[in-house]
Amino acid sequence: FDATAAAPLAALAFSNTHGAATGGFLGTGLLYHALAYSQRARLAVVLGSGGGFAPAAVRQGQRDAGIGRASRTILVDGNVGPYGRPDYLVEGSAFRHMFPDIEVVVARTDDEALDFGPID
Repeated sequence: FDATAAAPLAALAFSNTHGAATGGFLGTGLLYHALAYSQRARLAVVLGSGGGFAPAAVRQGQRDAGIGRASRTILVDGNVGPYGRPDYLVEGSAFRHMFPDIEVVVARTDDEALDFGPID
């Protein structure tokens, strides 16, 4: 686990709702990271995210596992509702700066899930 690389995740919007804090404490972000890292996930799909914390933690797990170039992280978010408007859609956001390799699909998750086909 690369705490130095993961520490900036706590600066992402809504990271505190996952229990993350400054100083590298990731809260449940450590779980997201560990799942991607331990399974060496080549494809990770995250459904919904207010500030990009969960997909960023997943992506960092892939990077730390040494499969960053051979893997994909896809974030599907509908950008709807009074509390569901993500700030990572702004090109200059911290999320976009730190994780430009996360693919963002703006769509309702129930609509987009059908496009991924069968899941093992």
